Formats: sequence, C-alpha cells, structure tokens
Amino acid sequence: MSDAAPPREKKQITKLSDLVPVEWIDPTRHGGIIMDFYSSALARGSPGQELVDSARGLAASICPHPLVWHFMRFEQEQPVTSSVTYSIYSEGSRTLDLRLNKGVIPVGDYVVFVTPVRLTEEGGTADGEANHALNVARGVLTALAGHSAAQQLVLRTSPRIDKLDFMTQSAGIFENFAPPEAFAFCLPDTIATLSRKAATHAHPERQRRFATALSFVGRAAAEMDATVRFSHLWIALEVSAGGFGKVDALVKRMVQADGAVRMLKEIKEARRQLFHEGRRYALSQDEERLICAVVIATPLFWYGVTDERLSAAIGEIGRLGKSGIALGE
Repeated sequence: MSDAAPPREKKQITKLSDLVPVEWIDPTRHGGIIMDFYSSALARGSPGQELVDSARGLAASICPHPLVWHFMRFEQEQPVTSSVTYSIYSEGSRTLDLRLNKGVIPVGDYVVFVTPVRLTEEGGTADGEANHALNVARGVLTALAGHSAAQQLVLRTSPRIDKLDFMTQSAGIFENFAPPEAFAFCLPDTIATLSRKAATHAHPERQRRFATALSFVGRAAAEMDATVRFSHLWIALEVSAGGFGKVDALVKRMVQADGAVRMLKEIKEARRQLFHEGRRYALSQDEERLICAVVIATPLFWYGVTDERLSAAIGEIGRLGKSGIALGE
C-alpha cells in the first residue's frame, strides 16, 4: 500500500510543493520527486474526473510505490527552464552536453502524476520503481477514460527534495552503452551479401517480418523503461521466428553455443514471468546483444549466408555474457 493518503482535491494549489505530501519530504528516504504533467480532457470537477478519482485506491492497492495525482488548470502560461542533455560522440569518445532553454507550459487542463524517488542503500536512486508507478497510474486513467485522460506528456520535472518549487524540465538518464566495435557481430561483407540477396530474391512475407522486427529493435532503443525495452526486444525475436512457438526451433537452428542457448532459455523464462505473472525484468546489455544477433542472423539463415564473426560473437556472449536482473515486485 502507498505510504500516503490520496490528497483532497479541494486543496488550493499555488506552488509545486503543494502537490507533494509532506511525509515524502524526507531527505533520508527520498532523493527527489518526479512530476509528470499530461494534457487532459478531464477538466477539474467534471464527471469523468470523478470517475478516475474513484480509482485512486485501486492504483495504490496494486502498486506499492507511493504515488498521487492531481487535476489542475493553468489559467496563464507557466514559465519553465528546460535542461536538455545531449549524448554526443566525437571520434568515438562520448561527452554530455547540457543546454538550458526557456519555455512555457500552455494554458489548459492537466493531470499531474507525482511520486518520490527512493534512495537506495548504495547511495543511488531507485528511478525504475518511480517510473513503474507513474506508468501504472497513467494506465489506470487510460483504461478507465481513454487516451485523452492523460494524452501528451507536456512536462516532466524532477525537483530535489530541498528545492520542490523549482520547475525545470528533466534532462533524462543516460546509460553507458558498449561502443559499436564492441557490440558489432557481423562482417561488412556479410551485410552487403544479405542486401544483394534480399533485393534479388524478394520474399514479401520475410521482408515484412524482418522490417517489423527491426522496427521493434528501434523502439527498444528509444525506451528508458527496462521492462518495456525487454518487451519490444522479445517481440522482435518472436516476429523473426514467425511466432512464439517457433522461437525454440529458430534458436536451435542458428545458435550452437551451449551458453547462448542457456541465456536464451533464461530470456524466454523472463518473458513467461513478465507476460503471465507480471514480473518485470531488465535485460543485460549482453542479452540485448544476443537478441539482436539472432534477429540479424534470421535473414542470413533464410538466404544461406554464413558469418564466422557472428558465430564467434554468439559463442562469446554465451561464455562471458551477464544475465539481466529481476526488478522489484
């Protein structure tokens, strides 16, 4: 259960700190607060808003991480400082370029989801828990009242516990990914051969499957939520295989290394626990690399193209690769 009671909607909101239950303002437990402002067709006091207000207890009962939501209206444009961080590469070296921009939140009706970010024992922050709670809350509203209930994310602000009234747009979180030369598993000649064969031996169904699989890999790359990224990559794998029941056969045909077969079985079990038990999972970068390797290897198998580097990479992942982690309940 949430450690905070749902706020009373009649409370006058004049500043950001009014959105935060006072018991959350504890620097020994929380490193900050996340506030997501969504444009909403649910005007304050409307029958639709009363409907979703009745679901506050539902959200709290199924998600242990504390979260509240508010409906509010801005009668004037609200100034906001947008801090945008770009992950820039120059000759293989990465730098983070922070830019501050001035903007406004337009006049209109909004639903605001608010949740604290818990401090971990290691001194970090449990951002995944907070983001999961935010997704649950938006899911409750969308399931009950449709997409317009919380339609577009207009602003995410993540103020520190000691600076709750400073409105700034979040810059995002960046992961340290392996460089391309460490990730790549195919020789350039292999891809060139695949391109020629795909062009000269057109097979509409296979081309459609490969394109769809790669589109889900692309969606996964844009996703910060680890569980959603996993679901996108699993869909890519399943589309490549031609269905869930064919994943094992696909793996047996293309993956000979015992370690890689074991890792794929673990991924499949994580998929079962996610889809059937609601257990969230974060893929390791090695597991992501293995799924991408299988997706790319599928059309190579179709066209009879072999690549020693690909086979070696899959074997290496199986021997040395790390498994992902199960996330909190």
